[in-house]
Amino acid sequence: MSVLYMTEGQTKEIRKLVTEQPESTDSFMKLADKYSRTELAKTLKIPEGVLVANAQTQLYDVFWRASDHLVNDRFENKEGSCGRLIVGAKGIGKSTAARVFVTVIEAIQPQVIALYVDFNRLSRSPFEKCSLLPMILDFLRKKRGIDVPPNDEFEEPVAPLFKILEEQKRYLFLMVDELDLLYKKSINGLAHGHEILEDLVSFGTTRSGRMATFLCGSSAVLGDLIRGKAEIKVIRESFPLVVGAPNLNGSKYRTKRITSSLPTDVLTVHTIVQQSFPGATLQQSRCVAFVAGSTVRYVEQCLLDAEECDGESFLGADSVLYGFKDVDDEAEALYDAIMNKLCEKNSSLMKRFKEADAKDQFVSVVSETNWDESFQELTEKDVTSVWKDLKLERTLNASLPDCLFHLSDRSRIVLDGANGDDVPKSIFPVTVFSLLLKHQLEEERVHGYARQMMSFAKQNAARIVKEGGKSALSSLTKQ
Repeated sequence: MSVLYMTEGQTKEIRKLVTEQPESTDSFMKLADKYSRTELAKTLKIPEGVLVANAQTQLYDVFWRASDHLVNDRFENKEGSCGRLIVGAKGIGKSTAARVFVTVIEAIQPQVIALYVDFNRLSRSPFEKCSLLPMILDFLRKKRGIDVPPNDEFEEPVAPLFKILEEQKRYLFLMVDELDLLYKKSINGLAHGHEILEDLVSFGTTRSGRMATFLCGSSAVLGDLIRGKAEIKVIRESFPLVVGAPNLNGSKYRTKRITSSLPTDVLTVHTIVQQSFPGATLQQSRCVAFVAGSTVRYVEQCLLDAEECDGESFLGADSVLYGFKDVDDEAEALYDAIMNKLCEKNSSLMKRFKEADAKDQFVSVVSETNWDESFQELTEKDVTSVWKDLKLERTLNASLPDCLFHLSDRSRIVLDGANGDDVPKSIFPVTVFSLLLKHQLEEERVHGYARQMMSFAKQNAARIVKEGGKSALSSLTKQ
């Protein structure tokens, strides 16, 4: 478990960076980027640089809008409006964006008190002794000098919290991360587990207008968990705390699904690559995008693997192309059918790659041609047709959107144009390279090309090396 908040001195330091009050998501992200490059951010383990990419923009936008609504009293007397459930695949930057937001927002909106809590590594955490509400009250008393009076006149335990916030003209922005990990605990393993969830119910239903609560997680079944769906055996066995848990249903915490950047977004990948390797060219970044897609974590893993590559093995090929999460057989069948359809729609592109393979020109074709612009994704109509042909709805006992979101959360596909519970407008593979691995070229040749492309990507590139608090450039290529 980790708890993150800012001291008064730290907030004053960030406030020095504020030359003008941010009035939009874009201006907030520019300030956050400036802050992420400070020594203070480094001490708090905040990654350097804020990407202006699809997932990051979505995250900061929903956080910024909620904070703006909070301080302008737009949540007052509106039950269910102040809570959101943020879901999305691992590696797209949910936790980083949440931590950055919590550390910056008080410098911009001094009436806001921001607190980040995650449920990672719960052993020996404060939650072994108390639930979430007492921990928050203790934080306010010790770190903010706000002493919440005893609850001797209200029926609801949480009521004094909202009363004191109103009296002090303050607002609380609570970020709860890795919520799915809480449900992995049994009630015997975490005595206050259900009490924590009861606290979240109270936070999500408040009409006080004094608190906004965001729940974040990566599990494909997080929506079912907060609804307490213990009747589903696989959920009950994997997340035992769901048994007897209170229902944090959608009316309390409306779902905001964060979609990954598209695997054809070479410019986003180029931005990521240049943060570590300023000398990288667009052609080199195109090779990285081809192998890794544009999910931040995958790109960074490939860059790390390239640096450590000994010429005989390429870890990125395994970690990216084989590192996808397991799914059940029926979902695997849908995934295979989607990949087959993608190969079919991109037959001319696949043919070009196979011809390049035969002529030993694979790396040059990937780096020099605009495959990212010519790639054809699956449309809503395409995937609906695939779904009907498979006749999986009865077998899976789930809808097509549910299955697509499941595959997305398991890092099998990337969705674009996802709107609520409808079928997304477009479906992509996580990496274009994965199509070749699964359907076109022998595994050994794919691994060989991965090594060649990352070798090309690191040629003459420079890596930023931190030495004594200063930045120095060093060649990535081993001498």
